Amino acid sequence: RMPNLADFQEDVGALITETLEAEEDYEKRGLVILPTGSGKTRVTSESLIKWYLDSEKPRIILWICHRKELCYQASETFERVWQKIAFDDYANPWGRDLNIHRFWGDVNWSDNGGSSENSALSRRIDREGGALVICTIDTLREIANNNDESHTEAREGIMGPDCVVIDEAHRFETPRYRETLAGG
Repeated sequence: RMPNLADFQEDVGALITETLEAEEDYEKRGLVILPTGSGKTRVTSESLIKWYLDSEKPRIILWICHRKELCYQASETFERVWQKIAFDDYANPWGRDLNIHRFWGDVNWSDNGGSSENSALSRRIDREGGALVICTIDTLREIANNNDESHTEAREGIMGPDCVVIDEAHRFETPRYRETLAGG
């Protein structure tokens, strides 16, 4: 069983939630800074999942990492937090499932209409039901720059996300991130 958040993590989580629910665009940006090992991914994922469940509008969350190891860590954390929240009987008034789409490493981008279980098209991003998309910046660049069926499908699914998280945010300043996020 996953332990409850510590008080300082609860405080950070409340600030994340406040940012997610902000009315003004300039209030909708934030940066979580905590010491190494203090639970940035855990706090952020728990706040995002609760926001995802509480929102009447289905949410698309895009989580971007620079290494696939961080993608795995984020995916595992989201799954564990989802289990904890379900175990704690957190309200799910809209009956949402946690739809995680994993775009890193050896993604099968075949245009076989999604018939392969490992194909990126095997389970489309459901904008009507909400989704969490975890990808590396390199895969996001690939999605942005390729026009075959599966890349187009992925691009349409993640376009205009409700929330973008950049794991290791200091990397945002690199040309690779800036160009990709600018659509280049």
